Order: sequence, then structure tokens, then C-alpha cells
Amino acid sequence: MTQLIPPTALFLLLSLSGCGTLLQASTREHVPHSEVGTLTMGAPERATGGVTVPLSIQGGTWDQNSGLELCRVESQVSDREIELSVFRCLVDAQTPAIVPRIVLGAVSPGSYQVFYVDADGTRYPVGPLEIRR
Repeated sequence: MTQLIPPTALFLLLSLSGCGTLLQASTREHVPHSEVGTLTMGAPERATGGVTVPLSIQGGTWDQNSGLELCRVESQVSDREIELSVFRCLVDAQTPAIVPRIVLGAVSPGSYQVFYVDADGTRYPVGPLEIRR
């Protein structure tokens, strides 16, 4: 669901958010599956904090407004399924672009099925993901 921000409030957010954090938090919205395009997962990477997976997002219409950028990828692991959602937000010129990654944390090695989840809970298959030791 898209939330509208009154023009005065938006002006204050733009004026007061030097680093863009407040701006991002207050303008973040879920990107519907119909606007995402193609999601391609890279090879899982193990680090001290757990497993992360590079995510490529190509095509789609989510970025047609030049002021909106990808600002967050959220994921949840349950049994052998991974659910993910992508969020966009209004950014300023000083806000660095993020590199999309699925952050899984400490997960067991094995095969997982990945799904994109819309705001209404509808799930769309993305594909399988194999996590090695």
C-alpha cells in the first residue's frame, strides 16, 4: 500500500535528513512483484555473521521515478524456505546506493526454495538456492 506524505512534511524531511536515514525510513515502500522484474541470485557467501546472497534485480518498473532507489531487501527463513521482499525509498544526492543482498544469518547447509512476497502475503517462486558448508 502506498502512503502519501503531505508536501509540508516531505519538505521538512528533505531539509532535515542530511544523511538520508530519516528520509529513507519515512518514505520506504514495498515494491510489488509486478514491478520488480527479474530476480537473479548469486552464489551464497559465508561470513562471520552468517550467509548472504548477492541479488541482481533487472528489468521491471520499480525505478521509473528518478527519486526512488532500492533501499532494503528483507528476508525470512523458515524450514527450507526463504521469503524475500524489496523496498524502495526516496533518497537524496548524498545517499549511497545499496548493493542488493539477501541476508540470511546463520542457516544450515542444504537446499532452499526462495519466494518473493508481496505486501498482501502473495508468494511468487524465485527459484532454488543451495547453501554449502
